[in-house]
Amino acid sequence: MPHRHPPQRALHDCSETAVSYLDAALSRIEDADGEGAKAFVAVHSATARAAAENSDRLRAAGILPSPLSGLTVSIKDLLDEAGQVTRAGSVARDDAPPAFQDSPVVARLRAAGAVVV
Repeated sequence: MPHRHPPQRALHDCSETAVSYLDAALSRIEDADGEGAKAFVAVHSATARAAAENSDRLRAAGILPSPLSGLTVSIKDLLDEAGQVTRAGSVARDDAPPAFQDSPVVARLRAAGAVVV
């Protein structure tokens, strides 16, 4: 379903929800005719859904942590995500240990309420 307003505005005026934006993103990622399988090495559907639902609950309560709250974002595999291998686009790093913690930019996105997919 195409969205009519820029995400921040649609979330702010409650014409869309963080969950609806997440669902649209997951649909595109999973589309067999699309590039999702090539572009994403990992998709965190469950944790992204929990973050989106939390964002919608906060927004319904009148709490907006930041302008990024509820926006779906993807993280390039050059940045550390706690518990994930930072592959840097190379299969040579497949056996590297997972990152111990999020990189500062990923941590800041999460703290701002962004939904990391």
